[in-house]
Amino acid sequence: MTRDLAANKALVRSILIKDEIAQMELFLSGRIFRVPAGTPILIINTSWDLSEVRFLDGQHVARTGWTLDRYIQITTAAPR
Repeated sequence: MTRDLAANKALVRSILIKDEIAQMELFLSGRIFRVPAGTPILIINTSWDLSEVRFLDGQHVARTGWTLDRYIQITTAAPR
């Protein structure tokens, strides 16, 4: 998960050139972060194969970030 599209571009570039130090710097600066599987989200924007999401629960509640669409699993919301 990336904080913004610029962070996503930096992450992709670091992966392509196998720059693990750059990836760690992105992580330590908070520009990339991990989100547990199953965390409820709201998709608020899309761009090609990326989606901007807002976290509805958990450690990152109310924050936004970008992720590849392939990492989003659509499920039916439980009735409230």
